[in-house]
Amino acid sequence: MGISLSGGKDNEKSSQSTTAQQERTTESETAEAEDESETTETKESAKPTASSKSESKVPMEHQAALKKAQSYARHMDMSEAGVREQLASSYGESFTPEAVTYAMEHLEGIDWEANALAKAKSYQKDMAMSTESIREQLTSDYGEQFTSEQADYAIQHLPS
Repeated sequence: MGISLSGGKDNEKSSQSTTAQQERTTESETAEAEDESETTETKESAKPTASSKSESKVPMEHQAALKKAQSYARHMDMSEAGVREQLASSYGESFTPEAVTYAMEHLEGIDWEANALAKAKSYQKDMAMSTESIREQLTSDYGEQFTSEQADYAIQHLPS
C-alpha cells in the first residue's frame, strides 16, 4: 500500500487507492470468516456412523500398527512372527506392546502358508538355494521365522 506525500491529484488518487485496498481486504476477510463458519457447521452437523465411532475409540498408534502389519503380511509375504517382530523392534517400527498386540489380534485374512511358499519360491528362483537351505531360512529365528508346518507346506509346494 503506497501513499503519496505530494499534494494535489496524486494525494487524492492515493487516498482512493488506499480506501479501495482496505475494502478489498475487508471483503476478503469476511469471505474467509464465512468459509470457516460453513466448515464448522458442516463438521458439527455431520453425525458419526457406528463404525467411525468404534474406530475413533481405537488409538491412532494401534490403527497405524494394524496398517503396517497388513502391509508387511500382504505385500512382503512376512511370517506372523516376523510381522510381530518388525512392529515391535527398535530397528523396525517401535510400536508399543499394546499396539503390536492390537495389530496382531486384528490382522485378518492372511494365509501364512501362502506367504511361506512365496518366500520359498523367491529363494529358489532368485538365490538358487537348496531345499534344505530354504527350509532353514524359512524357520530360522534370524531368517523368516515361519513355523515348521508353514515351511513344510512351502517346501512341498515348490516347483521342481
